[in-house]
Amino acid sequence: MSIEASGRPREIAPGIHLLGICHVYQNDVRFPFVNGKPIHLHLSNYVIKGTEKTVLIDTGEPAGWQIVSEQLDQILGDRKLDYLFSTHPEFLHSANLARIMQKYPECMLVGDVRDYDMYFPGLTNRFAPMPLRSVLDLGGGYEFVILEASIKDLPSTTWGYEKKNKVLFSADAFQFAHVHASIPGLDWTEFHTEQECSMTTEELPGGGGQVKDNAAFIFRAALYWLRYIDPQPLFDRVEALFKEFPPRIICPAHGHVIMNPHDIVPIIEAEMESISGTSGTSKDRPLTEADTKAAADHGAQQV
Repeated sequence: MSIEASGRPREIAPGIHLLGICHVYQNDVRFPFVNGKPIHLHLSNYVIKGTEKTVLIDTGEPAGWQIVSEQLDQILGDRKLDYLFSTHPEFLHSANLARIMQKYPECMLVGDVRDYDMYFPGLTNRFAPMPLRSVLDLGGGYEFVILEASIKDLPSTTWGYEKKNKVLFSADAFQFAHVHASIPGLDWTEFHTEQECSMTTEELPGGGGQVKDNAAFIFRAALYWLRYIDPQPLFDRVEALFKEFPPRIICPAHGHVIMNPHDIVPIIEAEMESISGTSGTSKDRPLTEADTKAAADHGAQQV
């Protein structure tokens, strides 16, 4: 596996910045080559800069820390980081927590902080638990709302919503990799265009087709439990949340920034449906070797 970080950091809306890296999987056991080409999977972080306060969404993981640290320097300049919002205590989302706290001595971890004391017992004095629907006033009209996740990777997964720009930070929901441009007749040697890792969904050369081609196999690996359930109740919860907190932009941890949610969310939900169970129980389909392997691989990532 290698790392790609071109085009980042990038301001995707006024005061909201994309940073982070892409993992490039070279025929990894979880993500084998697709048509002989490696797979790129985002590990994105986001910074919101209000006029008074700042917040970082997720920390990334140690292999990308030096890059993320430098990106933070570019975005914040001489400003401090006031808050860290980690969507859930999974390695890819929280492993750099101690490094963040060391770099920014006044920063506080906010939100659902359960279990973090087991991973970072020496930092509990810098945890500020906040219930769902709590609002961080960042100044200048920037308000960050802590929301219950409609689609959860872990029981404590939470989402965030920035009200001024109507931006939803969705953790592991609405994720997809990118491999190629999905354009008929495209030469496979040109599978990955320059700066593609930092593009938004509106800029991708393959458009919605590129999202469709690269979503389902990620769900099989990361949200493996989808194959045992009927996902419609999840989609209903998403729809209800969108009515209360309408997203103009969706920022997933693993996937391009979604600038056109009305077009992209139905594509992703259809791919989730395509790998799901038929009535919500595993009895509908025998457990296969692939199922067992996906579950084992996901479990290994949590250790």
